[in-house]
Amino acid sequence: MGGEIGSGGPPRLLIVEDDDAQREMLCEILLHEGFEVEGYATGRDALAHVGERTYAAAIVDHRLPDLSGIQVLERIRALDDRIPVIVHTAFGTFASARDAVNLGAFAFIEKPSDPEDLVRYVHRAVQRSMELALFRSQERYRNLTEISPVGIFHADAEGRYTYVNQRWCEIAGLTPEEARGEGWLCAVHPQDRRRVHALWQEAIAEGSAFQAELRFQHPGGRITWVYGQTKPEAGVEGSVAGFVGTVTDVTGRKLAEASLRLLDKALQQAQVALCITTAGGAEEQRIVYVNPAFARLTGYDEQELIGRHLELLYGRNTDLEVLRRRQRLLARGESFAGELIHYRKDGRELAVKVRVDPVRGDEGAISHWVALYG
Repeated sequence: MGGEIGSGGPPRLLIVEDDDAQREMLCEILLHEGFEVEGYATGRDALAHVGERTYAAAIVDHRLPDLSGIQVLERIRALDDRIPVIVHTAFGTFASARDAVNLGAFAFIEKPSDPEDLVRYVHRAVQRSMELALFRSQERYRNLTEISPVGIFHADAEGRYTYVNQRWCEIAGLTPEEARGEGWLCAVHPQDRRRVHALWQEAIAEGSAFQAELRFQHPGGRITWVYGQTKPEAGVEGSVAGFVGTVTDVTGRKLAEASLRLLDKALQQAQVALCITTAGGAEEQRIVYVNPAFARLTGYDEQELIGRHLELLYGRNTDLEVLRRRQRLLARGESFAGELIHYRKDGRELAVKVRVDPVRGDEGAISHWVALYG
């Protein structure tokens, strides 16, 4: 289907009139009124374009060589009910006028008509068409914002909130009334408030986009991390008419990042040596991670170990039978625990106790092995 009415350029009219002189006259009059006009001599030619192009109104002759004006009206309404249809005829009857109105015709005008009367009807029809398009656009926007998984808000050119959707209220812990104006700042965590307000004021002053991660604090104390962003709305002559923005709940990501940072600190500071290798056969198990304790234990730097095989640590006194037992257990997806002789970088022997456990992915397949050394 065509785009929105009023989305750019003059309104387009559809004229269906089999009389060439009448059609050309109508086109000339309406072009002079500032409309874009398409004229067709048959109903089928006109209907071929309805639904593909956007028309602000249609003027349809009641008697056409292939279809009646009532049939064209009915099919236009079926294809795009946004188009007001004016039935224009020299053979009007009360019954045909009644049928046209019952089928949704905007007007039924008899020929010969005063061109000024017809132009007035066309302007009214186009106005109605644009009002309907605006209403549906607003309704569509409301529906989209209410079902959106992200918080959506609108602010005026001074940065005062004029609208927030239900999801925004759920994330921020405020009602729409509480969020209006600068009330939304009450939802921002006290430790973030000054920074966020300064960034917001800067965006307003420059008429630019706003982006920030911040915390909302609910009245009950619950904290929600969000990513907020806005885009300025263009006004007349390059001015900023307002701002439309979203807030996305990123609490899960922030908690995961915090957990990863904690895990990394724990591994870095742990006194137990830890090594992670890829899964697979004995030849495929390559080191992908060691903690500092493992590096200290073996005397190798981390970069010297990454990508290497554990054979780097074996020597003449390493028990091959223990290694074979370990590999049999790992091949079955089982854990291994035992004692081995390893060799440091400087050649000294190390008697170590090792426990190796599988690391499984989301679908249960083993992706890595993690080994702890005591």
